[in-house]
Amino acid sequence: MTIPKPIIVLVHGACHPPHFYRKLIDNLRGHGYTVLAPSLPTTGLDDSVGHKTYIHDVERIHEDLLPHLDAGKKAVIICHSFGGIAGSAATENHTVEERRSRGQRGGILAVVFIAAAILAQKDTCFLASVGTSLPNLFATDGPLLKCCDTAADLFYSELSRPLRQVLSSQLVHQSHASIVEKVHFVAADIKVPTCYLKCINDKAIPVGIQHEMAQNSGCHIVEIESDHSPFLYPETTQKIAAIIAAVAEKPRGLFGIC
Repeated sequence: MTIPKPIIVLVHGACHPPHFYRKLIDNLRGHGYTVLAPSLPTTGLDDSVGHKTYIHDVERIHEDLLPHLDAGKKAVIICHSFGGIAGSAATENHTVEERRSRGQRGGILAVVFIAAAILAQKDTCFLASVGTSLPNLFATDGPLLKCCDTAADLFYSELSRPLRQVLSSQLVHQSHASIVEKVHFVAADIKVPTCYLKCINDKAIPVGIQHEMAQNSGCHIVEIESDHSPFLYPETTQKIAAIIAAVAEKPRGLFGIC
């Protein structure tokens, strides 16, 4: 009997709505995966975004995911960039084993981070833990963070300048509250296997910071030769999709991934 494929939940990064991930989503769907990629409340264009935090993002992720888990489905969480904060917290109490202990079906099998911002210590915030070490990506505008003019050069450093400008025009804003809210459940607390795809040419979250975050959180680390946005390029999109598929098929075999 064919074993059903897990649901894939893609948690997008700051200022990057889900359409930025279309190549990766299409690749995974083409290989038979159901993909959920909710638009998070901390990201958008208007003032309603301003005071939202990772807690609102987790609620939004659960809104899409939990009905599938309640129906007995299993899931793998994929987190890019700032999505690592909410994606980590969304696993709390919803792994397969935790749900089984409560008599519930389904659950989360594993988490894959892509050049993600993750925390190893709870009750800290992104800005204090990581943000002060990063290049200048954002400017504050009241309750919002807006991307600086140079952000596209850091996010998409391996794209041509005209393409960077096209993508830059599609970026939206981020809640300032989202980077200063203390987080109660972090990557180091996750109770399923975690894999961190370290993008070695990343100028937005430099590779040394990625490595430190991943190592401190107990993640299995895989190097990807890419800038901060590997899902924009055909070759790295295929590699990421293959890793996700391998994790989905055998989450406790992460050390066999190369």
